Amino acid sequence: MAPLSRQVTVYTKDGCGECVRTTSLLNRKKVPFATVHVADDDETMIAALKAVAEAQGVAPSMPLVEVTDDESGDRVQWFGHRPDYVLSEILNPSRGVRA
Repeated sequence: MAPLSRQVTVYTKDGCGECVRTTSLLNRKKVPFATVHVADDDETMIAALKAVAEAQGVAPSMPLVEVTDDESGDRVQWFGHRPDYVLSEILNPSRGVRA
């Protein structure tokens, strides 16, 4: 597989099963990613996650996965364990990252 031209960040929290499943999938697919731990008392981060969810018209949940295209700077974000998005937004090199 060609090197990814995308940066992947996974926002997680303690006790989150979907976070574990998402990071496990990324590890199995050998996708490099950064992890940002969100503490239950981190009001600033929680407010930022709620703002992302509100902008998308969805309820906030964990994890939040963020994929940024290195060349264009375009970014796509989604909440929850979404293997379909991992395949389409990260691993499919013929498809660009949606803004």
